[in-house]
Order: sequence, then C-alpha cells, then structure tokens
Amino acid sequence: MAGSSSSYNFDPIFIDPDEGVGSAQEKLSPKKHSAVKTQSIRRKFLWQSFKFIAKWLISFLIIGVIALFLLVKLSDHIISDLPDPRALADPRENVSIRVKSATGDDIGIRGSYFAGEVKLSDVSPHLLNAIMAVEDRNFYTHFGFDPAGILRALLKNMQSGRVVQGASTLTQQLAKDLFLDAERSYARKIKELLYAIKIESTYSKDRIFELYLNRVYLGAGLYGVKAAAERYFGKHPRDLNIAESALIAGLLKAPSRYAPTNNPVRSHERAAVAVEAMYRTGYITQSERDYAVAFPAEFQMSVLGKGFGYVADRITDIVPRLIGSLDRDVIVTTTINSHLQAISDVLVDDFVSNMGTQKGFQQAAFIALDDNGAVLAMTGGKSYAETPFNRTMQAFRQPGSAFKPFVYAAAFERGLKPWDVVVDEDISFGNYRPTNYKNKYEGAMSARTAFAKSVNTIAVKLAYRSGIKNVKAIAEKAGIVSSIKPYLSMSLGAFEVTPLELTSAYIPFFNGGYGVSPHLVTKITTPDGEILFEQNSNSLNRSERIYSPQTIHHMKDIFHAVTSYGTG
Repeated sequence: MAGSSSSYNFDPIFIDPDEGVGSAQEKLSPKKHSAVKTQSIRRKFLWQSFKFIAKWLISFLIIGVIALFLLVKLSDHIISDLPDPRALADPRENVSIRVKSATGDDIGIRGSYFAGEVKLSDVSPHLLNAIMAVEDRNFYTHFGFDPAGILRALLKNMQSGRVVQGASTLTQQLAKDLFLDAERSYARKIKELLYAIKIESTYSKDRIFELYLNRVYLGAGLYGVKAAAERYFGKHPRDLNIAESALIAGLLKAPSRYAPTNNPVRSHERAAVAVEAMYRTGYITQSERDYAVAFPAEFQMSVLGKGFGYVADRITDIVPRLIGSLDRDVIVTTTINSHLQAISDVLVDDFVSNMGTQKGFQQAAFIALDDNGAVLAMTGGKSYAETPFNRTMQAFRQPGSAFKPFVYAAAFERGLKPWDVVVDEDISFGNYRPTNYKNKYEGAMSARTAFAKSVNTIAVKLAYRSGIKNVKAIAEKAGIVSSIKPYLSMSLGAFEVTPLELTSAYIPFFNGGYGVSPHLVTKITTPDGEILFEQNSNSLNRSERIYSPQTIHHMKDIFHAVTSYGTG
C-alpha cells in the first residue's frame, strides 16, 4: 500500500504556525481539500497557457523584428537611394494643352494635366479619409505593407474563388508608380514591397501621402487630386465635400472606367461604394452617409459638354502648327462662344432624336462662324462620348443645291442681273442632261425666282454661260478647299466638301465680299502668362476681295427671295 500510495500526487497543505490544529484540520477536510485542489489546477493551467502564448508572441515579435530588419537591410542593399522628392512631384510623361472658350470657360484638357503639387494640410479631410477608407485604412500604422490586409484579401479571394480584393498599400501603389512597370508577377510584387519599405524608412507618413496625392492618375488625363478637384468640380482640394471626395477616391480603382467624362452613371455608383466605406470605417456618421448618397456630387458641365470634345481635339492638331513642338504646358484661348456651343449641342441632339427616325439618319453636325472666320460653335456629332469623329471637318458630303450661290455669283460677276429673264426647260449639254425636282419645267422666269425655287436646269445653264472653270475658281477663292472637277454637274453640288469649308465659303456673301480663313485660336500662353501666340486683333483675318460690291448686292437680293417665297 505504501508503494501504491506514492503514485498519488497530493498538493501540500500549508499550515500557518499562528493557526491552531483545528484550523489545519478544517483545511484537510475532504470538501475543502477538493475545492483547493480544483482552484490550484485552474491557476496552474492558466499560468501554463499564459507562458505558452507569451513565449510564442515574443518569438513572433522577435522573428517579425528580425524579418523587418532584414527586409530593410535588403531593400537598402538592393535600392541604394531614392530620387529627390522634388523630382517625384510631376508624374506625367507628356505636357498638357488646356483649352478655354473666348470667355475663359474650360472646354477640355488634352495630354496629361498636372495642376501643381498640393500639401497635405491643403486637402480636405474628407478626401484623405475617403482615400484611406477605400484604398488603405491602416496606412498610418503599417510599415509599407499591411499583413492584416494581405490576410483579409487572401481570405476574401478564397471565398470568392477569384481575385476580388487587393492588398497593396498606398505606399506600395506609390512604389509601383514611381519605379515599376505594370507587369503582373511575383518578382514585381517583391520589388514593390522592398521599394515600399525603402520609401517608408526614408519619408514620413505625411510626405508619402502627399506624394501619392500629387502623382495618382484620376482619369481624363488628370494627375493629382488638385487637377481632379479643379477639373471635375471647379474647386480647390481643400473645399471638397463628402460626396465629391468619395467620387475622386472611387476613381482610384479604375480611373478611366469610372471617370465622369466617360461614364457619369458608373462614377456615381462607384462614389456610393466609397461613401459606404467611409461610413463603415467611422469617418462619417450615418446621417452624413445618407446625405452624400441622396445628393451625389455634381460635375462641371464643361466636362460633359457634347461638343467641347470636338473642339479640344481640333486644338491638339492646331497648336503644334502655331508654336512648334510642345515642350511645356500651354493654355489655349479659343474663339468658341460657350453659350452658342451649348445651344449647338442641344440642336444637334434634338434634330437627330426627333428627325432621325423619320428621315433615316443617326448623326448630324453643326458649325457657326462669324464674318471674320472665327469659329463660334462646333458640334461634330450627336455625342462625342459615343464617337469623336468630327463631322464638321472630317465628313465629306455632296453640298447639292447649297453650291448654287457660287454659280449665281460667277454669273453676276459677268453681268447677269436678278431681274434678267432665264428659261426653265428640258435641255442637254452633250451627254449631260440635268433634270428638275419631279421633272417639271416652268418656262421663263427671272434669275431671282430661279434661285428662290432652286431650279436645276437654270443653274447649269448659268454655269455653262459663265464658264465652269470660272465657277470653280470663285468657289475655291471663297473657301472650298476640297478637290473639285470642272464638270457641269459641279453646279448642282455633285462633288464632296466638308461643312466647315462650305460654311466659310458662304461668309464672303455677307461680309462685303472678302474671303476669310477659318480660325479657332486667339491666344496661346504658358501657365505663368508667357504669350506664345496671339491672333492679331486689329486684323479681320480677311484675304482678297472675291466679289464686287454689285455682286454682293445682287446676292443679298436673291438670298432674301429664298427666305421670302422660295425653298428657304
């Protein structure tokens, strides 16, 4: 029994020497002994568990510190130094052309637009919070990479069975933008992480955030939050509200896809996601969230103007011809009247929507010039977003009867008068036999009436008498630059021209007979005000006189007849 009793482990009972024997006997009672033993075992288990957890935590901490130290040393070894932060401010690969209307309204930006560096203190807290909520909520606590974020993204992607969430921090995104290409590989991700650590060990968190804010691409050729705030909302970044901040932050996932210039609906949907992220991370209250969703950000109308894109595209072609190669940002002031341009856009849209189905067309164009050749409005199609093809300059169409004024002008130059009698009859010129609308012939009438009714046979007769080469020469002097053949069918507009050249060729009929050169640019300057080109304001941009005063008088007479009782 003695041998077997030695296999039991009894906890020793401490007896206070100041206590009596009775007290000790009480502690040795079966009931008291069981309670003390249970409590002792629990304490022992908790202590052992604590020591186990503490040992592993300390081990992980030591390993983490060593790993971080090695990573820093490795990044230092691989990446000897980083460029001067001042050299990192402007992220663009090319310069920008900023286009303005005659009254200073923004029309558009071509190239890469960078509005300048902005300090963290000059950015709305809403925008900073929105970016962190959407892109990197642990930015101020990690050291370049976010292990918790990586684990969270890994679990999320495993649940979805595909990549639905990334784990790149703002620092990693900055590193990729600064030093790496768009290659998708583990090697590049490792380099990205090493660069991120190097950046974190070199710059403060605020400086890293500043570099990110100033370099990030935000769609529509815009780099940096200052350019985006200015272009999308006409504001400084410090003045952005919650909804506007959410929209800009939402662009970061896919700037071109979500840019309001490409898809306003999609950009608002993405902004709502960013608002929800701000709420879930505690940056805004529920009432602020509800308000931002109910009243989303409103863009500057010039960003979404249908016709302004056509103007901005044209400017990119013109500027190099006026100032040579572009090696710096420029601001171009145009002849465009913003109000008339807006009306032009509406007219084209309504015309296609209301008449297109009836008449069987899907597109239209509108262009307006003043009597000096300045382009006041240019809408190249129903929607620039759907098709940037500029029909005012690139679409060649037969002018038809719109060419007849040049025939009559040539005839007036050779002595014809509006009241002279001409005969509408079935006639042939060799193998060419012009016909009238519905093949009707009305006999003798005045030249004024023939023009007002747009009689084909008389137009061809006048072209033949004036000399078809003379008609061609007058049309070319007036502004027709497309190649036209000196055939009699030319008098009925059988060749093709653009709306721009036909419109400019009409101007001499109403400015006293002077030819003009259509122009769109009045001034080109640098952002600091240096003038690179300026249209001579004292010149009417007119060339030689094409028509005599008598011819202009006659042309006004017959144009009046067209609108009084003719086809007009």
